[in-house]
Amino acid sequence: METPILTRYLYHLTDVKFSLISSLLKSEDIKEVLFWASEIYYSGYNNLLYNIIWKVYYDFYAITNPLLESQINKLKSQKMNQTTNCIVNKMKNLKIQETQNIKLQITSLDIFDENEKFLIRLLNILFNIDTIDYTVFELRFLNPLNPYEIIKKERKWLLKLKIELRKEKIELLKIEELLLISVYEENDNNIVYYLSRANRLDEIYIILKIFYIFVKGTILNDNDNRNYLNIINYENKHHIILSMICYFQLELKEINKKLNIEEYNETKYCSYFKNTNNNCKNLQHKVLKNKREYSINPNIGCFLNTIYKKNRIFDKNDILLNNWEYYCSFSPIWKERFIKYKCIFKNKTPIFANNDLLEDFYKKYGYEPDEQNKETQLKSTKEIKENSVQNWLNYVFNQEVEFSESIKYIKDY
Repeated sequence: METPILTRYLYHLTDVKFSLISSLLKSEDIKEVLFWASEIYYSGYNNLLYNIIWKVYYDFYAITNPLLESQINKLKSQKMNQTTNCIVNKMKNLKIQETQNIKLQITSLDIFDENEKFLIRLLNILFNIDTIDYTVFELRFLNPLNPYEIIKKERKWLLKLKIELRKEKIELLKIEELLLISVYEENDNNIVYYLSRANRLDEIYIILKIFYIFVKGTILNDNDNRNYLNIINYENKHHIILSMICYFQLELKEINKKLNIEEYNETKYCSYFKNTNNNCKNLQHKVLKNKREYSINPNIGCFLNTIYKKNRIFDKNDILLNNWEYYCSFSPIWKERFIKYKCIFKNKTPIFANNDLLEDFYKKYGYEPDEQNKETQLKSTKEIKENSVQNWLNYVFNQEVEFSESIKYIKDY
């Protein structure tokens, strides 16, 4: 198991991630969604948060809500533009550091106000969307069987398609031909199998587009952008292609053709998001009690990297009560704090350059998790029992869903 990382308020990062996804899909409490998003955002994991939004979008929302894609794509672009402007202007008192999870982290949070507003707007849209489909999610974690050899026979549609592709100077590779046959026959097992082994994704996008126009007779928007996959600020291009294929398998009546944006109190939502990070009214030993507003979701045990068991490598109680400084030092926000106070770690023990720095650090960040009441501690340490994906989906959708019996757990998400 990977090394645990504690966040801003000493939750486990993996638990926060899946609690956010669960609360977003369940759509019962927008404040909970904003709380978990803020926990990731203010811990310094901006790119991780954006990647979660993309991943959840393509897994659950994309095929029925395709118009939202362009809106989400603006999120990272806005952040990058603001980051660039700050560098150009050489604004004072800003520290930029490279981290493992984000390319650029700017420690001043105020400059991201507009991006925070846009982030909250997107979360609100996703929260209020009614048409959610988990087909892509299911196919992504399907362990496809090795396909039987596809019978070599003359397929007139394939011959005509090859002629059209030559006009675009594209010659089909064997695996791309097998993928097209699988798409034509709507064989999900074979689609997943061949797509996972295909490499020329830019070409496959063009191939599929021409396939849907000339073979399926689909009327597409006039978008001849060959660079489409690279324009989307999401690294998993296989995921995008898979959602595209699933989209064209849907009946038109199932697709939301309009992006309906629910009215909401922007000031209220933004204030709540921002205030989760405001500790000025709290004595440091009371921060966790007052700021840990939600408990991690106990239903996320289908994601196996959330399972920590006693007498194994990691124990949540031991991490929080005895070694919280070490495990939170991996997150950008805490890493920066320890650097500021000249602290290093030896055998998980924090070693400060001198006693003055030690006293100053704990005066400001001495959250004293071992002194908190049980209720506060359990918000991050409660046991997460193993759960099936089927049960998790039943929980978030509040109904029995049909799901592949071969997919019991999710190892990496």
